[in-house]
Amino acid sequence: MDLRFLGRSLPTRRDVRHLRSWLVGLAGVWPATGWRVRVTNSLQRQWFPDGRCFGCGPANENGLRLESFADGDEVVARWSASPIHRAGPEVLAGGVIGTLLDCHTGAAVHHAVGERDGKVPYVDGAPWVTRSYQTELRRATPLDRPIELRATEVELEEERAVAKGHIEVDGKVTASIRAEWRLLPG
Repeated sequence: MDLRFLGRSLPTRRDVRHLRSWLVGLAGVWPATGWRVRVTNSLQRQWFPDGRCFGCGPANENGLRLESFADGDEVVARWSASPIHRAGPEVLAGGVIGTLLDCHTGAAVHHAVGERDGKVPYVDGAPWVTRSYQTELRRATPLDRPIELRATEVELEEERAVAKGHIEVDGKVTASIRAEWRLLPG
Protein backbone atom coordinates (compact mmCIF):
# COMPACT_ATOMS: atom_id res chain seq x y z
CA MET A 1 0.00 0.00 0.00
CA ASP A 2 1.38 3.43 -0.99
CA LEU A 3 0.48 6.10 1.59
CA ARG A 4 1.02 9.73 0.63
CA PHE A 5 1.38 13.00 2.56
CA LEU A 6 1.72 16.37 0.82
CA GLY A 7 2.23 14.53 -2.47
CA ARG A 8 5.16 12.45 -1.14
CA SER A 9 5.16 8.75 -0.41
CA LEU A 10 5.35 7.95 3.27
CA PRO A 11 8.19 5.68 4.37
CA THR A 12 7.58 2.06 5.28
CA ARG A 13 8.95 0.46 8.46
CA ARG A 14 12.05 -0.60 6.51
CA ASP A 15 12.67 3.02 5.62
CA VAL A 16 12.85 4.28 9.22
CA ARG A 17 16.63 4.60 9.16
CA HIS A 18 16.27 6.97 6.22
CA LEU A 19 13.54 9.03 7.87
CA ARG A 20 15.69 12.09 8.59
CA SER A 21 16.77 12.47 4.97
CA TRP A 22 13.16 11.94 3.83
CA LEU A 23 12.00 14.76 6.12
CA VAL A 24 14.28 17.34 4.51
CA GLY A 25 11.99 19.73 2.73
CA LEU A 26 9.09 19.48 5.19
CA ALA A 27 8.83 22.05 7.97
CA GLY A 28 6.81 22.52 11.15
CA VAL A 29 5.59 20.25 13.89
CA TRP A 30 3.78 17.03 13.11
CA PRO A 31 0.91 17.06 15.64
CA ALA A 32 0.44 13.29 15.73
CA THR A 33 4.09 12.67 16.61
CA GLY A 34 5.25 15.87 18.27
CA TRP A 35 8.31 15.77 15.99
CA ARG A 36 9.76 19.16 15.18
CA VAL A 37 11.21 19.31 11.68
CA ARG A 38 13.60 22.13 10.83
CA VAL A 39 14.60 22.82 7.26
CA THR A 40 18.12 24.12 6.78
CA ASN A 41 20.21 25.09 3.83
CA SER A 42 22.51 22.43 2.47
CA LEU A 43 26.11 22.45 3.66
CA GLN A 44 27.17 23.70 0.22
CA ARG A 45 24.73 26.65 0.36
CA GLN A 46 25.93 27.53 3.87
CA TRP A 47 29.63 27.34 3.01
CA PHE A 48 29.87 28.71 -0.52
CA PRO A 49 26.56 29.90 -1.98
CA ASP A 50 28.41 31.33 -4.99
CA GLY A 51 30.39 28.09 -5.52
CA ARG A 52 30.92 26.95 -9.11
CA CYS A 53 32.01 23.35 -8.48
CA PHE A 54 30.55 21.12 -11.19
CA GLY A 55 29.37 18.51 -8.68
CA CYS A 56 28.06 20.59 -5.80
CA GLY A 57 28.32 24.29 -6.61
CA PRO A 58 24.98 25.99 -5.95
CA ALA A 59 25.78 28.71 -8.51
CA ASN A 60 26.74 26.36 -11.36
CA GLU A 61 23.66 26.31 -13.59
CA ASN A 62 25.13 23.49 -15.69
CA GLY A 63 26.40 21.42 -12.77
CA LEU A 64 24.93 18.56 -10.77
CA ARG A 65 24.09 20.82 -7.78
CA LEU A 66 24.37 18.12 -5.14
CA GLU A 67 23.07 19.32 -1.77
CA SER A 68 24.39 17.51 1.32
CA PHE A 69 22.94 17.75 4.83
CA ALA A 70 24.54 16.91 8.17
CA ASP A 71 22.84 14.10 10.08
CA GLY A 72 24.91 13.61 13.22
CA ASP A 73 28.34 12.29 12.17
CA GLU A 74 26.99 11.34 8.75
CA VAL A 75 26.24 13.50 5.71
CA VAL A 76 23.20 12.59 3.60
CA ALA A 77 21.78 13.70 0.26
CA ARG A 78 19.10 12.82 -2.26
CA TRP A 79 19.68 13.55 -5.93
CA SER A 80 17.78 12.87 -9.13
CA ALA A 81 19.38 12.41 -12.54
CA SER A 82 18.14 13.66 -15.87
CA PRO A 83 18.52 12.03 -19.30
CA ILE A 84 21.78 13.93 -19.97
CA HIS A 85 23.42 11.92 -17.16
CA ARG A 86 22.80 8.67 -18.99
CA ALA A 87 25.48 6.09 -19.79
CA GLY A 88 23.34 3.33 -21.25
CA PRO A 89 19.70 2.35 -21.29
CA GLU A 90 18.32 4.05 -18.18
CA VAL A 91 21.69 3.80 -16.34
CA LEU A 92 23.57 6.65 -14.64
CA ALA A 93 27.04 7.38 -16.08
CA GLY A 94 30.01 6.22 -13.99
CA GLY A 95 31.68 9.63 -14.26
CA VAL A 96 28.63 11.29 -12.75
CA ILE A 97 28.63 8.69 -9.95
CA GLY A 98 32.30 9.44 -9.24
CA THR A 99 31.68 13.19 -9.19
CA LEU A 100 28.70 12.89 -6.83
CA LEU A 101 30.57 10.62 -4.43
CA ASP A 102 33.69 12.81 -4.52
CA CYS A 103 31.72 15.96 -3.67
CA HIS A 104 29.69 14.15 -1.02
CA THR A 105 32.76 12.82 0.79
CA GLY A 106 34.12 16.37 0.62
CA ALA A 107 31.02 17.57 2.47
CA ALA A 108 31.62 14.86 5.11
CA VAL A 109 35.26 15.92 5.55
CA HIS A 110 34.46 19.64 5.71
CA HIS A 111 31.66 18.93 8.20
CA ALA A 112 33.98 16.83 10.40
CA VAL A 113 36.71 19.49 10.30
CA GLY A 114 34.14 22.13 11.22
CA GLU A 115 32.94 20.06 14.16
CA ARG A 116 36.51 19.46 15.33
CA ASP A 117 37.90 22.98 14.86
CA GLY A 118 34.80 25.07 15.43
CA LYS A 119 35.26 26.76 12.07
CA VAL A 120 34.28 25.76 8.58
CA PRO A 121 36.84 25.41 5.80
CA TYR A 122 36.04 27.63 2.79
CA VAL A 123 34.44 30.10 5.20
CA ASP A 124 36.91 30.46 8.08
CA GLY A 125 40.01 28.80 6.70
CA ALA A 126 41.73 26.97 3.89
CA PRO A 127 39.66 24.42 1.94
CA TRP A 128 40.35 20.72 1.77
CA VAL A 129 40.78 19.12 -1.66
CA THR A 130 40.59 15.60 -3.02
CA ARG A 131 43.97 13.87 -3.08
CA SER A 132 42.67 10.56 -4.44
CA TYR A 133 39.62 8.39 -4.48
CA GLN A 134 38.62 4.88 -5.42
CA THR A 135 35.09 4.03 -6.44
CA GLU A 136 33.49 0.65 -6.79
CA LEU A 137 30.51 0.39 -9.13
CA ARG A 138 28.66 -2.56 -7.61
CA ARG A 139 25.57 -2.60 -9.81
CA ALA A 140 23.84 -0.37 -12.32
CA THR A 141 22.48 2.86 -10.83
CA PRO A 142 19.11 3.55 -12.48
CA LEU A 143 18.26 6.96 -13.92
CA ASP A 144 14.54 6.86 -13.18
CA ARG A 145 14.63 6.90 -9.36
CA PRO A 146 16.15 9.28 -6.79
CA ILE A 147 19.45 8.16 -5.33
CA GLU A 148 20.54 8.54 -1.72
CA LEU A 149 24.13 9.36 -0.84
CA ARG A 150 25.68 8.74 2.57
CA ALA A 151 29.20 9.59 3.71
CA THR A 152 31.24 9.92 6.87
CA GLU A 153 34.86 10.64 7.69
CA VAL A 154 36.74 7.65 9.04
CA GLU A 155 40.12 9.27 9.73
CA LEU A 156 40.80 12.89 10.55
CA GLU A 157 44.29 14.33 11.08
CA GLU A 158 45.55 17.90 10.98
CA GLU A 159 46.13 18.00 7.21
CA ARG A 160 44.72 14.67 5.99
CA ALA A 161 41.32 12.99 6.11
CA VAL A 162 39.76 9.82 4.75
CA ALA A 163 36.04 9.51 4.09
CA LYS A 164 33.86 6.65 2.93
CA GLY A 165 30.50 6.85 1.26
CA HIS A 166 28.02 5.11 -0.95
CA ILE A 167 25.00 5.50 -3.20
CA GLU A 168 21.78 3.63 -2.46
CA VAL A 169 18.77 3.11 -4.68
CA ASP A 170 15.74 1.35 -3.23
CA GLY A 171 17.83 0.31 -0.21
CA LYS A 172 20.55 -1.35 -2.31
CA VAL A 173 24.11 -0.02 -2.52
CA THR A 174 25.00 0.60 -6.16
CA ALA A 175 28.36 2.34 -5.72
CA SER A 176 30.85 3.10 -2.96
CA ILE A 177 33.89 5.31 -2.46
CA ARG A 178 36.95 5.70 -0.28
CA ALA A 179 38.42 9.19 -0.67
CA GLU A 180 41.53 10.81 0.76
CA TRP A 181 41.46 14.56 1.30
CA ARG A 182 44.25 17.04 2.05
CA LEU A 183 44.24 20.54 3.47
CA LEU A 184 45.03 22.91 0.62
CA PRO A 185 48.39 24.53 1.38
CA GLY A 186 48.02 28.24 2.10
